Amino acid sequence: QGRDRATSMQRSQVLRSAVSSLVTRSLRSSAAQASAASLRPPLSSAPAVWSARLPAPHPASMVQMRSFCADAPAPPSEEEHIRKIYVGNINFRARSEDLESHFAQFGDITEAKVIMDRDSPDRSRGFGFVTFSSSQSANSAVDGANQQEWMGRTLRVNITDPRPPRREYQRSEGNFY
Repeated sequence: QGRDRATSMQRSQVLRSAVSSLVTRSLRSSAAQASAASLRPPLSSAPAVWSARLPAPHPASMVQMRSFCADAPAPPSEEEHIRKIYVGNINFRARSEDLESHFAQFGDITEAKVIMDRDSPDRSRGFGFVTFSSSQSANSAVDGANQQEWMGRTLRVNITDPRPPRREYQRSEGNFY
């Protein structure tokens, strides 16, 4: 028993010294890193919120981020849905240019788009949208083109409803069983 007790005491002493040397090394390395970070010159283009431990982003990536944000479409205005009309029951061979030329008789058009099929890109899905420069032109287009025949089909034309706000994506945390 005495011999077992002695070996266990030796083991615990060896373990204590190993742990203390590891702690000492980590403290020394963190102190060295802190002093090196304090000697580092400040980055002129980096905001002050970046800590010394995080590297500053590459300038090219900052340009890409700025250009990506600039390319994002602006949110629709409050009155855009009043100037935009839905055109349904369109011929499947119709293109955006055809839609624009047909509705140009009602007023100035800012955008005309026929929604195309995802699986066969040369075929439309049978509906589209036309945005006019004024709400009066949109109302006259609804009055003049609704239930009228165009390219062999009877059109259905309405003022669009405002788009509901998009739901935020909520990331759930937990296990999925």
